[in-house]
Amino acid sequence: MFVLFDLDDTLLLTSPREDAFFAAAFAEVLGRSLSTTDWAALGASTDHAILTALGIGPAAIEAIARAHERRWQRALLADPPPPRPGALAALHALRAAGVPHGVATGGFARVARRKLAVLGSDVALLATSESGEDRAALLAYAAAQLPGRDGAYLGDGSWDHEAALACGLRFSPVGNRAGIDGPEDLRLALSMVWP
Repeated sequence: MFVLFDLDDTLLLTSPREDAFFAAAFAEVLGRSLSTTDWAALGASTDHAILTALGIGPAAIEAIARAHERRWQRALLADPPPPRPGALAALHALRAAGVPHGVATGGFARVARRKLAVLGSDVALLATSESGEDRAALLAYAAAQLPGRDGAYLGDGSWDHEAALACGLRFSPVGNRAGIDGPEDLRLALSMVWP
């Protein structure tokens, strides 16, 4: 058994800043506004896939990732996002029980590493936006790094649910966002897939 977590709004409560910072980085680099932050409407659910779907090239994607990181770097020093209720307890319980676990996020790696440092846990960052063409690919990439075939994914978006199903993982919803209706406390969400 292994457990994977999404990062934004699953382990850390980053909304609405995450979307605002992404849109601001987009505007800074490209000089135009992002048409929407409704990722489901774009048909993409990772930072890299969203930008690729919008026709943005590799050099501009890297520049947007750096601009996004700068915004989070400042925010994490001034006003870090809190962990989701129960997040640290859930991670501690998995670690204490010897259950392999990690993070598979659709965010840029450079930004995810900074956010995880604020969380104050040694949870491993296994997959990011750069790990696959879409959420299912990055989830499969993360799952392949953990022992066993029986796994679960906890996330806050309908795209997380769809990716978990595509990878043959059990899914537990967290929070009430993007077509998801799950418990606010991560310990309760974890109890749906792990004793």
